[in-house]
Amino acid sequence: RWLRALLFEDWTLKALALAITLGLWFAVTTQRTPATMRLHNVPLEFVLPEGVEIGNDPTKVVEVTLQGSRGKLDEMNVANLVARADVTALRPGDRVARLPDSVRMDLPEDVRIIEVMPRSVTLHLETVVERDVPVEARFEGELPAGFRQTSVAVTPQRVRVRGPESHVNSVERAFTETISLSDLRESRTFQQ
Repeated sequence: RWLRALLFEDWTLKALALAITLGLWFAVTTQRTPATMRLHNVPLEFVLPEGVEIGNDPTKVVEVTLQGSRGKLDEMNVANLVARADVTALRPGDRVARLPDSVRMDLPEDVRIIEVMPRSVTLHLETVVERDVPVEARFEGELPAGFRQTSVAVTPQRVRVRGPESHVNSVERAFTETISLSDLRESRTFQQ
């Protein structure tokens, strides 16, 4: 008799309580169920060792797959995300950076990176050097009839360039912006 009273008396109130309980349980468990999100064209930056720069042109974007709760993933502002690959342990030379191991992103708590594509990037790391090179004025066109060029003075005569060793060593001189001769009618100073 007491079992019958427990099960069948006030059955509408008990059914309502059961529905509320199941609704809460479903809401909580679906928020905690891990969801994934794939982000395309995420900018890739490299954190380099001191005095070292990249001498080649590695990929500038990656695809990243994130895992976390659906609520956290939906709240994220994915437009501002940047993947930073820490390659400070690598020395100059041709090196392979394994991206899943080295990529970090500013993500909300409980959201993590589960995949990065491509999985690796080849880097040509070079020591940073500086060198002085001469500055040369660059001209185009011809002077108008009756005019002639008497002298050109460039100040400063030399500038310091800095960058990866192979790039700096390939620079013979620095050029000004191109100056059109066809428009000149008198001596003129150009600020560039």
